[in-house]
Amino acid sequence: MKQPEPDMREFERLSTHKAILFHGFSREEINALIDALKQSPAFSADVMMAASTPNSISRTLKDLIQDWAEDHAYFRKKRTEQQET
Repeated sequence: MKQPEPDMREFERLSTHKAILFHGFSREEINALIDALKQSPAFSADVMMAASTPNSISRTLKDLIQDWAEDHAYFRKKRTEQQET
């Protein structure tokens, strides 16, 4: 079966989001990796990080990135609001 042509506009739109997906790691390993990433001078708070779940494993990468971007924006807004109070 032939794959549909990629939607380059959608790819470019989603490419504005940096994301790391952890799969197959224990919670302790994920925490250690996140701590190490945050110590790097190249790390940016704009990077979305998530671990695979039974729900996410069957979803498309496009859908996951869209959901992560929405969640990331929500939590960044909440952190900003908390810092202002």
